[in-house]
Amino acid sequence: MEVLVLTPTFYPRVWWAEESMTQLYSWLVEKWVNVHVFTPKVIANSQLWRDSFMGVNIFRFVSIEYNKYSKFISYNIFGFIFLLYFLLKMKKRVDLIHVQYLFPMGLLWVLFSKILRVPIVFSEHHYGTWSDISSYTENGNLINKICAFIFKKSDITVSTWFTQNEFLEYLSDGSGTSKIKEIKLWAPEKKEKTNVDKLLLRKKYNLSTEFVFVSIWRLVKRKKFEKLIELSKHLKKNCNIDFTILILWEGGERSYLEEQIKEEWQQGNIVLLWSKIWKEKEELLFLSDLFLFTSEFEWSWLVYTEANAFWLPVIAFENEAVNSIYKNNHWWIVVKRDIKLMGDEIEKILSDKGLYEDKIKQWYTLLEEYSWNKYSENYFDLFHLILKKYEK
Repeated sequence: MEVLVLTPTFYPRVWWAEESMTQLYSWLVEKWVNVHVFTPKVIANSQLWRDSFMGVNIFRFVSIEYNKYSKFISYNIFGFIFLLYFLLKMKKRVDLIHVQYLFPMGLLWVLFSKILRVPIVFSEHHYGTWSDISSYTENGNLINKICAFIFKKSDITVSTWFTQNEFLEYLSDGSGTSKIKEIKLWAPEKKEKTNVDKLLLRKKYNLSTEFVFVSIWRLVKRKKFEKLIELSKHLKKNCNIDFTILILWEGGERSYLEEQIKEEWQQGNIVLLWSKIWKEKEELLFLSDLFLFTSEFEWSWLVYTEANAFWLPVIAFENEAVNSIYKNNHWWIVVKRDIKLMGDEIEKILSDKGLYEDKIKQWYTLLEEYSWNKYSENYFDLFHLILKKYEK
């Protein structure tokens, strides 16, 4: 099977949507599926236009990303050139097209799927556009109309979370819900820590405090970074804890954030580390004691479960992703959006070793039921089912 993938983001980015793609496509390669990914360069001048990762063939282009519309134009121009190269120069056939996010790459590839007479499957992670928004209404009417057209012309669109189900049902206008397939993101595999020297890792990153709390972000408004500054001030003033809050981040606001930290006299308690490298993220999770998260909105539980996979209890503010799971399972410590409440829970769990271990055990009992293999198998079965329909 030859699968052609179009995605606006891919490895070496190491955030959660990208992780799900890496897990899926590398798993498909192991099942003798040839996967070809077409994606923008992450770092324009430092990556080959063609490379591979875990058996996945990757083709990269330099995109113009001033706004949604420049993305739409550049992605589709380069997409057309890439398809000609793929079919004519490489003389490859295409059995199935898989597109991540409806917009900005979907419109052209729906057309190509009809011309080539091959099925097209979309995966929807975040309201069609891969933008930092908390509701599909923020897309604007025009983009939502384009997304609705693409959705209705697709063979099927995979939803990864209940918020995306709502978005796709809105696009379908009640007439195309049979084209929605839910495949929820699964939890990361649990990590073995038998050979991890936490103290040695802390020396590597110049961390000397008794406790290290970690948070991993794309630095965007909905993550509410400023709440961690407030938390640091609160802990420093009211709690007898020797701590560092470590933030692994990606984004373009470093100077602004450093200035905010400096103004609040929190330089010694908050450390910003910029990285897109998985090995560094793994090390920082292993060396930490707690995972803190103050986001006001998340589209999936994956950000939290990854922390649990590294043996970290999670303390988080309420949001839709947390609340949807927390109703029936108390794996994480969830607090209302109040700094004092979060500070109280941090003190409580650090002073109670039994509670700390219990939170890890609760999660690990459930983790056995989840795996990326199951997630990938669901896609594999879906692809084969759609291909059989086309054979008929």
